[in-house]
Amino acid sequence: MVEALGRMIKSLHRDGRWLGVNVATGVEHSTHLQFSDDTILFGASSRREARIINACLNDYCKALGQKINWNKSEVFFINMMSNMQVVLSRILNLRVANFPGKFLGTPLFSGHNKTCYWTHLIEKCKARLENWKGEWLSSIGKLTMIKSVLSAILVFSMACMKLPVAMEDELITIMKIFLWNGSNDKGNFPLISWGKISQPKNARGASIRQISIMNLAMGAKLVWEICRGGNQK
Repeated sequence: MVEALGRMIKSLHRDGRWLGVNVATGVEHSTHLQFSDDTILFGASSRREARIINACLNDYCKALGQKINWNKSEVFFINMMSNMQVVLSRILNLRVANFPGKFLGTPLFSGHNKTCYWTHLIEKCKARLENWKGEWLSSIGKLTMIKSVLSAILVFSMACMKLPVAMEDELITIMKIFLWNGSNDKGNFPLISWGKISQPKNARGASIRQISIMNLAMGAKLVWEICRGGNQK
């Protein structure tokens, strides 16, 4: 049923009524992103576009009998005067959210990519480690946890944006401590360098994916999908 909203938005975009935002030169304007039960909408900073977005959401609810959870909905503004923000938020009937915020666990921010915006990932990894009581796991068990859980926490965020180098270093430090000392912060001295552990098994490593390479690959995939979508227009 969420796909129906996407089709309505595309129809309005083709008719030139819903402009959306330009994310890159030579690429079709973006109007929305959809997930299983969440949708993020992009619009131009005008009263006309705000009214079109509001009317589209109302028509969708009337046609399919669904309701939007306005308590969980927010509107973000980028480089806009505060008085205009008030006007558009009233048209949309949404509260104004401030940067940095989060959408599906991924930080939303305006301007420079700062390390402080990613601290929630550090806290999430530490919280997961505290529940595992890693000192009772074997080395193989710790490696499995690192590869299947800790690395997975980063995937969604890395698929959207580049992680700061400082954040990558801190996450690697957390993985090192867990591998050699369990959930304790001190204890055994690392017997093998992290560079060797990250190597594939055929190179006598443990096949732990390198965060920087994962981030680069996911960024390249995102650029490829954007360019391919623009060429198919």
